[in-house]
Amino acid sequence: MAVAAIDASKFGATVCGRHGNLQTHSLWGEIAFQLGATEGHKRVKSVDDPETGPDAALVRKMLPSGPVLLLLDELVVYLAQLTERGQNALLSFVGQLMSEVGARRQAVLVVTDPSDQRAYIKQSQQLRSLSVKEKQEAEAAATLDDVLGRKMTDHDPIGKEAAQVIARRLFESVDRDAAEAVSSQYFDAYARIAEEHPGTLPREATSPDYARRIVDCYPFHPRLLDTAQERLGALQAFNKSRGTLRLFARILRDVWEQELELPLITAGDLDWRSQRIQADLLQRLNRDPFMAAVTADLERHAGELDDDFETDSHTRVASALLLESLP
Repeated sequence: MAVAAIDASKFGATVCGRHGNLQTHSLWGEIAFQLGATEGHKRVKSVDDPETGPDAALVRKMLPSGPVLLLLDELVVYLAQLTERGQNALLSFVGQLMSEVGARRQAVLVVTDPSDQRAYIKQSQQLRSLSVKEKQEAEAAATLDDVLGRKMTDHDPIGKEAAQVIARRLFESVDRDAAEAVSSQYFDAYARIAEEHPGTLPREATSPDYARRIVDCYPFHPRLLDTAQERLGALQAFNKSRGTLRLFARILRDVWEQELELPLITAGDLDWRSQRIQADLLQRLNRDPFMAAVTADLERHAGELDDDFETDSHTRVASALLLESLP
């Protein structure tokens, strides 16, 4: 089987790959090299330019006969740094590639889906929280998603099992009895709050389905998982799967090192003083200005209120609000 695996986030605007003395300068040039080495690259050498795409006949010649697997990741990042002419050339190539792969019985093209960025761009722009680079990537995601949506079939390899995947990666085992006990406690507490203070909680929080979600997500609160995957995951710099796993691992390490005994790990339990958390949620996501909120609002103001009332509630609320504000 011939395989080409592309991580386009590592591409430059004019150089995509270096293979000894040979350089590739476009997505199609890199794919051709990975599929056929130097001889394969020769077929597209004349158009190995990000602004000069191959025609359909050349795309057909570029793909070898027999089984072919093409894996394209982070095309949005690469697309955003190209000129308008380069973007048009790349989108045209992707369309031709899909047509050629679709006409073959033993060819598969897998492209990571940029639809999350597209779906979230409107809300993010309203909050004015996107950097110029992120706006460019979100717009590129929308354009690429339009092209992909015409012929591609969506497949989510994780689906609704994100919590189970995270648990398998971070823990040798999870105490199911403890999860059931904590879920029961939260279910009773939410029911009591809903009765005493109607409208305070979302309706789903008091449902048996949500109680089951607490069991599935244990020891993390479902809301923390939703925030990471649906809100932070919409940011290009925060990969929905790898980013969530990395963040949860860092949160878990802080909880372990501080020897905290928590029924569930929630957004209120994030330690914003942790260099690991700051690196992951502020620096990596280009949210450095939020350091002022960490210092003034969370550490100083909320901390002072906690001291006055002998509680940690203010810091926990401030921590959760800060996390929800990042996107």
